Amino acid sequence: MKVSDVSIIGGGIAGLSCACYLARGGLRVALFEQEALLGAHASGRNAAIFRSADSTPFGVALAESNRASLDALCFDAQIPWLQHTETFFVSHDPSLLIAEQGRLVAAGFAAKRLSFLAERELLGAVPLLAGGLARAALRVDGDGVMDIHGVLTHLAEQARRAGAVISVGAKVAQIKHDGKRVHAVRLADGQTHFCDAVVIAAGAWSAALGSAAGAPLPLVPMRRHLFQLELDFSMARRSPIVWSLDREEECYFRPESGGVLCSPCDEDPHPAQEPRESEEAAELLAQKLARLAPRLAEQRVKRRWACLRTFAPDRVPVAGPDPRLRGLYWLAGLGGHGMSFGFAAAPAATGALLRRDYNFGGALSPARLLG
Repeated sequence: MKVSDVSIIGGGIAGLSCACYLARGGLRVALFEQEALLGAHASGRNAAIFRSADSTPFGVALAESNRASLDALCFDAQIPWLQHTETFFVSHDPSLLIAEQGRLVAAGFAAKRLSFLAERELLGAVPLLAGGLARAALRVDGDGVMDIHGVLTHLAEQARRAGAVISVGAKVAQIKHDGKRVHAVRLADGQTHFCDAVVIAAGAWSAALGSAAGAPLPLVPMRRHLFQLELDFSMARRSPIVWSLDREEECYFRPESGGVLCSPCDEDPHPAQEPRESEEAAELLAQKLARLAPRLAEQRVKRRWACLRTFAPDRVPVAGPDPRLRGLYWLAGLGGHGMSFGFAAAPAATGALLRRDYNFGGALSPARLLG
């Protein structure tokens, strides 16, 4: 006997977005999250930066759609999901920033939201960069810091209100199918939940679930570290989001309560499991900050953590039906853009279940990765 129309695996931004979208569309939805809390991994451990100035394919379109969708979702509940600020992309090479500006405009980003700052103006706006290598900046208006807890909680509330059943501490052990189409998921406790479709939205665990179902995709989890530094509040609050685009020096920092949150933008392949922290990441951050913002490099680390970000080989999100197994859908490989792309990517991933097509002409489809 069918228990739901759709089973969704994963309770982060991807899974919750799909649950909200599909339940509001009239489908019976069951979501399974293996941890005791929703958003326990990548969705709850990132830097909460909403970045719409992204020149990766479809990045601008997804981010702007995400902004409009979250504005509409959170308006009635009066949830201030985004604290608006500015992002400064900085570099020692002004020509690199000019090239990035051109790519963003070509990708559809509003030119009026971009402005170029020479070194003197940049240091006046961001004193923390004094003594560093940054010589210019591309200022982006309209981005900011998200209330991740508020967004995830509201998504879950809206999904439940529309009829979705959300279960935590419920690990999916197997996607069951007959070789042609899916028909159930089996939980680790032995229960079988029958359904017509399954959405893999499990972040770093997505690749293993697909492989076990006979539908592998080349998705790779990457470990990244974040650090909160102690810093005088009067200094920290003056800073926008600062992101170095220099290839070998990429890192970012932004104000955080009681200090500054920063990352060395490190990436190394990691198994789909709780990531251990690496001392090498702390050393890498110290080296990068010493060249970008020397004053920050001297500050004490208040806390640190690691998270997993999952990528497809082309670094474009994977969203849509799997052509090999009827009823199998993907929303994975968001690669650190989950909070900027996730809610808008849900229709691209699962719109076909509601007989709608928002998949950018199939550009996000898993079929592109199958050769």
